Amino acid sequence: MQVLKGHTKRVNTLAFSPDSRLLVSGATDYTVRLWDTLTGDGRVLVPVHQELFADPEHVAFTADGQCVLIRSIQNGVQAWAVKDGLLVATLIAGSSVAYHGGLAVSHRAGLVAASEWSLDPSTKVVRIWDTTTWEETVLYRPTDNYSFSGLAFDPTGTRLATRVGVFDVRTGQRLTTATFGGDTLKWSPSASLIVGSGYGNQLEVYEADAGKRVKTIALNRKHVQDFAFSVSGDQLAVVSNEETVRVWNTRTWEEGPTLAWKIGKLKSIAFSPDGTRAACGSERGRILVWDLS
Repeated sequence: MQVLKGHTKRVNTLAFSPDSRLLVSGATDYTVRLWDTLTGDGRVLVPVHQELFADPEHVAFTADGQCVLIRSIQNGVQAWAVKDGLLVATLIAGSSVAYHGGLAVSHRAGLVAASEWSLDPSTKVVRIWDTTTWEETVLYRPTDNYSFSGLAFDPTGTRLATRVGVFDVRTGQRLTTATFGGDTLKWSPSASLIVGSGYGNQLEVYEADAGKRVKTIALNRKHVQDFAFSVSGDQLAVVSNEETVRVWNTRTWEEGPTLAWKIGKLKSIAFSPDGTRAACGSERGRILVWDLS
């Protein structure tokens, strides 16, 4: 178990590199940091512009582990090189409009998806990039002004879950018409399940192919801050502004023992791709990495 110290304020978002060696974190201290999970060493990758709404909302690694993707309102969506901290690509330009946007990455397919406001007409557009070439395609441009904060690739990277259903990434065809509620969506790595949050203290579980809600998880009075599937898909871990991680068995939906380490109220959580570790970030800027075994 490690406690990583460097951030001075709330850790909003966490992600492991594809090889599980590095951890990237974004916090309200206007920095994105990189951590070596073996040594605990950390460094600032990007000092995000210190302006209103500039806090990093989402961070993720590209499939090759060479770049970190960062989404914030002022800076849009950018890719930064892990090695030297240089800006590699700007996928979506920053905006002075205060809105939350989605970001999803498929390591298997080498793709990233993000939503963006289009002013003419005023709507949100879902775009996809190939992270080897940064070539962009428009997946979906709705006729209605839907919110697309929640985006999630399936385990193969060939389908994308959105607010209005599931799309075939290659053809742009909508495969499932459904309403997947929530500002955040996660697709199980081992089952046809999509989980969404964004409505206070509840998580909604959907069957991806049918688009039907199959389970609601209520967290008493606390609002969901973040959640993540384990690599096997057998567990769903949730943090909700308490000092504990709550874990559900996704086969039975029984809740297991809570995990607590007294690093403050928890705001973010992530599992390593190799299935050996997990990490959570707190409102105090602390990050705890623990061994799942």
